Amino acid sequence: MAASIRAGMVASIFDVPRVSIEQLRERPDLARQILAAEQSQPIDQVAETGCDPESGLQAMYRSSAGWLFYDKGIQDTVRLFLPAHPGIDDCWGASLLVDTRFCAGVMTIWRKYGAGADLLRVTKEAWDSSGHDPHLYDQQFGTDTDDNERFYPFVIAQFDTADLDALITDDAQYIGRLFSGDVGGESQSQLAQFARDNISLRERERLYVRWTNGLAIYDREMADWACAATRAVQIFEQMVLVRRIFLTLSERTDSCFRNLTLFHPWGLVEGNRVLQDYLVARARFATTPVQSVEAEQLFDSYSSHFGVPRQLSEAEWRIRLLDQRVQWLKAQWLGLVAVAVFVLNTALAIFRSH
Repeated sequence: MAASIRAGMVASIFDVPRVSIEQLRERPDLARQILAAEQSQPIDQVAETGCDPESGLQAMYRSSAGWLFYDKGIQDTVRLFLPAHPGIDDCWGASLLVDTRFCAGVMTIWRKYGAGADLLRVTKEAWDSSGHDPHLYDQQFGTDTDDNERFYPFVIAQFDTADLDALITDDAQYIGRLFSGDVGGESQSQLAQFARDNISLRERERLYVRWTNGLAIYDREMADWACAATRAVQIFEQMVLVRRIFLTLSERTDSCFRNLTLFHPWGLVEGNRVLQDYLVARARFATTPVQSVEAEQLFDSYSSHFGVPRQLSEAEWRIRLLDQRVQWLKAQWLGLVAVAVFVLNTALAIFRSH
């Protein structure tokens, strides 16, 4: 490898299908954070707290969010911060992003490394420990994130070089392995191709994402590299949350469709609730409050790599069928009510005639 690693981080991101903000409020240490988050100032009104990892995980998130979002960021979400867990090697702390409307979340456990770190090795270690790391936090804080769907590693590295183009040319296959985690058995040419699929517009940053994992690399001249990396992870977290919410909506739609029958009228209530939730989710993520051209470009690139447009299209197809079924069932019930009223009026007329 032509350039050594000056510093690195690995963000272990977990998709949490079910997490209740009300249950989290029952934990006094978390309840205080939730209240503070709900009463916090808009992101763009908070003083800059610095972009140095030594300032802490919460400061890094807060500062990098100011690069991305207007106001308070994504609607109906609360982010909690948890300290480093002693049972996880090199742990820096954790973030739990909770969607309060859809009761879904994203758990991110951070590891931080110094100069000369073997990021391939530590990424594999993160894979190996992904099955029990959230459980450790659940035991300590009652966060109930152990029932996660999958693990998404996001690797971050600052290299001791001033020329990222030369690094990519000389070490393309290593960069490709760092991106893929070296677990897929990809060919040398495919690894080199990974290193060329950069989506960042910045000179001192290279950013690679797909819906399963991500990689951000920086040169030694970029002083705020950790803050830039945190903003890349925040967008990744948002994509995971979008994916989770629409997967859950699709599951609810399928279940509701099966239960929508003339003899199960309560299915209409759930059907209308699913339709309303879909409209809210679609509107929310179609109008993400980004505050720069760069942020908009990154959200669009991430969305494409995550297959969000295809996912929205599939969800819309399901919702359209559900809506047709709901309208049909409403028509059937209106017909039954009309028949019942007619029979009742007829019976009353006969009764009065006698």
